[in-house]
Amino acid sequence: MTFEVFWETYPRKVCKQAAEKSYAKAVKAHGAQKIIKGLEQWNKVRRPCEPHFIPHASTWLNQGRYLDDFAAMASPAPWNQDTGLMPDKDLTRRWVGGIAYTYVDALGFRQRKRSGMAISAEEAEAMRLWNL
Repeated sequence: MTFEVFWETYPRKVCKQAAEKSYAKAVKAHGAQKIIKGLEQWNKVRRPCEPHFIPHASTWLNQGRYLDDFAAMASPAPWNQDTGLMPDKDLTRRWVGGIAYTYVDALGFRQRKRSGMAISAEEAEAMRLWNL
């Protein structure tokens, strides 16, 4: 397996040269198949997010994230007894145009709109999705 196979599969295409160096180092330590398999599993379980929250490929490789426990990542987070929050319910985000908006975001858009400020079409859609 070559670096190009990894690069084509990785979701964030920045800092290719640094990623290639990190890939070569990781291949020596764990083998290309382990890295590619880890990347494929990670891509299946990771949640959609803004691109800037996806680590650079070199960071992902240097941290050995291809060795993570992907089964644990796929299972929902348990209810937190200290805060009383269930992450999948209380921290929900609604997606508009590839960007996640929370209920608090939508409240802010509503406040801006009420005070006469312009809001974008995406912000208006987020308000609609949150029934505001």
